[in-house]
Amino acid sequence: MTDPLVSAIMPTYQAEKYVRAALRSALAQDYRPLEIVVSDDASKDATFDIVRQEVAAYDGPHAVLVNRNETNLVIANWNKLWSMASGELIVEFHNDDVANPDRVSVLARAWRDTGVSVLSSNAREIDEAGADTGELFDSGAAYNVDLASLVETGWTPATKAATLAYDRAVIDRFGDLDPEQSVSSTDWIIPFRGALLNGVRVLNEHLLSVRRHGESGAQQAFFTQADARAVDEALFAEGIVQRLYLLYTLDDWMLKHPDDPRLKRHYAKLVEKILYTARDWRSVRNALMRARYRPTWQPLD
Repeated sequence: MTDPLVSAIMPTYQAEKYVRAALRSALAQDYRPLEIVVSDDASKDATFDIVRQEVAAYDGPHAVLVNRNETNLVIANWNKLWSMASGELIVEFHNDDVANPDRVSVLARAWRDTGVSVLSSNAREIDEAGADTGELFDSGAAYNVDLASLVETGWTPATKAATLAYDRAVIDRFGDLDPEQSVSSTDWIIPFRGALLNGVRVLNEHLLSVRRHGESGAQQAFFTQADARAVDEALFAEGIVQRLYLLYTLDDWMLKHPDDPRLKRHYAKLVEKILYTARDWRSVRNALMRARYRPTWQPLD
């Protein structure tokens, strides 16, 4: 049986320190047939120049497609990547991480063997200099990623976007990501889509190194505040946004599958979780306001 075409997609933005190693790790994958799809989101630094240099120097077996957006699309850059990709399986490669050479092979084999819609894996975490700082998540812990658990928790470290691979149906059955629902995160919505389809499987293998550094958007947005309450306030607000996207997705799915008895129960639970998260957000926001803090929005670059 012929192995299916896999697309390794890499959204790039402002990653000149790390993108060379990230792209080389994608180009070094041992899986065949594989296409590498890169879309730069209007980087202002040397990121796209480095991508062009690496692609020009590459003479390996993989097809390579490169795009540069004229303006910054943020989460819609994933839609651009999807429109360029031809694979039956999509594997995400982030522009500051480093994948093991067999990452795609392991994920593609697990996808064929299990028939699930979304896969993730464990990883090693590395710092800015590439030093190992430990596991992405505890490989001895049990992470349940069925629909009920994702309604309850919304997100787990075992389904971090940098580790994800997903069946083409995750795109075709649900359509493009909606920039009005989520600005930048795919950690919540992609596993949720997978759970509505044929399920999610977490592999314990360390298939890549995920880089933690202060220049990533999430790190800057959530984890550089001096007061822990400010971190909580941002995380609760993000939780409301992401759960609303899940609710929107579930509502649309229910219209198409009116005879599925589990969906109304999950819908009610998701509404409850949104209300509880809003309550917790209100509490910490009011505490910050009483302490004479005020929110300030600043550009990241």
